[in-house]
Amino acid sequence: MNILFTTEYFPPFTLGGAEWSAYWHAKGLSEKGHNVFVLTPNYAADKYEEEKDGRLTICRFPLVKLTSKRNNFINYFWLNPFWMYATSTRIYRLAKNHDIEVIHAQGKFSIPPMVLANLFLKRKTVATFRDYMALCNFGFCIQEGKHKCSITDYFLEDYKYYWENYVEQKGLLKRLRSLAAALVGRLNSSGLFFFVKRINGAAFVSKYVMDTYSANGLGVQVKKKVIYNSSPIESKLQLDDNEKTAVKQLVSYVDNEKIILFGSKISLGKGAVQFLEAADKLTGKNQGYKFVLAGDIHLSPAVIERFKKNEKILFLGKIPHQQLNYLYTLAFAAVIPSLYQEPLSRITIESMFHHVPVISSNRGGQPEIVIDKETGLLVDPTKPEEIAAAIELLASDQELYKKIQINAPAKIEEKFSLPVAISEIEKFYGTL
Repeated sequence: MNILFTTEYFPPFTLGGAEWSAYWHAKGLSEKGHNVFVLTPNYAADKYEEEKDGRLTICRFPLVKLTSKRNNFINYFWLNPFWMYATSTRIYRLAKNHDIEVIHAQGKFSIPPMVLANLFLKRKTVATFRDYMALCNFGFCIQEGKHKCSITDYFLEDYKYYWENYVEQKGLLKRLRSLAAALVGRLNSSGLFFFVKRINGAAFVSKYVMDTYSANGLGVQVKKKVIYNSSPIESKLQLDDNEKTAVKQLVSYVDNEKIILFGSKISLGKGAVQFLEAADKLTGKNQGYKFVLAGDIHLSPAVIERFKKNEKILFLGKIPHQQLNYLYTLAFAAVIPSLYQEPLSRITIESMFHHVPVISSNRGGQPEIVIDKETGLLVDPTKPEEIAAAIELLASDQELYKKIQINAPAKIEEKFSLPVAISEIEKFYGTL
């Protein structure tokens, strides 16, 4: 089968785990004998470039020479005529030239140009949903349930929460700019959902995400299936001895010190403050813990400075994916305390794959992989004392710790391994 993935970002240009999930799936499908093409912007050069790896061909096309780091411009760039025209014409040409049978949008903003190109191509179209952006730009409303907010609630509740918790230097100009951004965000979400309803199939990273979209109007006209993110191909992520030593130096690694890893974006929604408060509580007891945060920092400088005073709390910032995967092998436990309805964290899958017990939020799709006291521990993410207690439980109960170490990788092998994911993708394509 000839398959085309289209996405706004693709390794090495990544914003998080989604791009790596797309890579593993593209690579896995190509190794099953499918011809897989990936269409993505070229952030390294202002020219068209192709990279071949067996049956996998990555086609990077010139668009806008930007860094891969998310910024205000890029957030509002995607839903505009230039992006949709440039990308839809590329999709059309690739599909025609290589007799593409299935077009699969891996990034949400690749859905509109895919749908536009398919007006003329008439191929099977699929999109993968890893968040709630097509329902609500802020998504705070989905924290409280599965229904998106009305336009009134969007500004009176969601925007208000954003203004109070995410905007630091408040003022009239800042207020006007944030209101304009909120309006554009709402239009983006509405525009996205218009196109979402015109695809053939929707793949979701968890049942919770699928149920949320179904509850908000994605009807039976679009076939739906849960296809979980898969575990990495470990051999592709190996570091040499010098690189491993560099990672150990980065975290000031000491034998017998328990590294507690937070490997997500360091933000309010990801529960970073609750994690840090739990860290402060435990390091105050001097129990041999070290708390390592690896991810882009989206907390206020005041919050960062408050916790930086604790020498047992390390802020690494965003590190290369290969380094993060080695860091798992040094970790005693990983914590995913998301306050919002976490679709299903890739950090959870990767930690479990590396036999690292996970302490997870009990929200969103997380309970689909973390079964309390079987494959990990579930906590109320709003309560730092629960996070701290869960860490202490793992440290004190060796039988439970070893049980989770055994059960977690088995769970990954059963439902979240790459072969399982590839098989489910192939089956789904066949039903469209």
